[in-house]
Amino acid sequence: MADADGDETPDVHAEIMSATRDYVGRRVERLDAPPSSIEFLRKYVCRNSPFVCANATKDWTAHERWQTKEGFMECCGGPQTKVEAAATRDGRGDAIEYTLGRRVFVEPATMQTTLDDLFSSFEREPKRDEPVLYLSSQNDNLRRVPELRGLLAHCGGESGGLAFADEAFGCVPDAKNVWVGDDRSVTSYHRDYYENLYTVISGTKVFSLRPPCDYPDMRFVKDCAPGRYVFERDPDGRPKWRINVDISAPKVSWSAVDVDPSGKPIHGGEDELLYRAGRPRECALEVEVHSGETLYLPAMWFHRVRQRGLTIAVNSWYDQSFDDRYATRMALDRLADERPTSGPHGLNV
Repeated sequence: MADADGDETPDVHAEIMSATRDYVGRRVERLDAPPSSIEFLRKYVCRNSPFVCANATKDWTAHERWQTKEGFMECCGGPQTKVEAAATRDGRGDAIEYTLGRRVFVEPATMQTTLDDLFSSFEREPKRDEPVLYLSSQNDNLRRVPELRGLLAHCGGESGGLAFADEAFGCVPDAKNVWVGDDRSVTSYHRDYYENLYTVISGTKVFSLRPPCDYPDMRFVKDCAPGRYVFERDPDGRPKWRINVDISAPKVSWSAVDVDPSGKPIHGGEDELLYRAGRPRECALEVEVHSGETLYLPAMWFHRVRQRGLTIAVNSWYDQSFDDRYATRMALDRLADERPTSGPHGLNV
């Protein structure tokens, strides 16, 4: 980048992205056992560094009971137990779509289904436009959804999270959620204001992680109208999808990293993403979390999540510390917003 006199000036954001990876590492550290609470705070929370560890939840009976769909359903009261699942046309929930010339942040439809039908949907050969289901309500569903409360006894109980994290943070999790889906479901890049401990019970999760300083490369679209998928069937039983857009609601800001310049969603891996104005920058930290492993995802890290096959997972959210580090991140984000660049459809983001 050149200034008014033609002199080259440093790309400060690029320097921060590179330096952050030098400090926290360019790969996610893997541990054979969970850290102590002191080590967790000192080495990972204070350094804002993710890790994956084995055996953090080895006392959870979920690791045995939920390896089969029958075992999972039995813990919830049986195969006819009804739950609310997210439903999408192509597996992309909470993501940007382009419809009728408008950029829309689209949330999934919700669908009442039995657990038996939910698991059967993962086993059937996918058909065009049939709903892709994902149990992913992320509303503290293990404690707040009566139909799922039977699972708690197998994953730490009502209040318990992970022992080293409970002690380190001095509290129990704000929320505990169960996630059940297959490889068709993809969670688009986003960040949470929680410290996240994410345990895979069966299957494999694939996380693409980016530290908070990568905000300038996340291609945030600032003026998305909020919308929601609606699923219906025509008189012949054929599936139909539409998007209800609420133009009167406050606009949503969301990452458009997984939308190509023509406005079409990108379904592939990380190599197909993360280009800004045709110029690749720092790589994401990509890590697989397998059955029996737990990922520590620091607050405000951007993450995109995929699955390999049918996957069941439980996460615990702990409230983050709102301090000078948070204030600095917000200030850097605002500075990045003052330098708009061309995004999808040639529009500024």
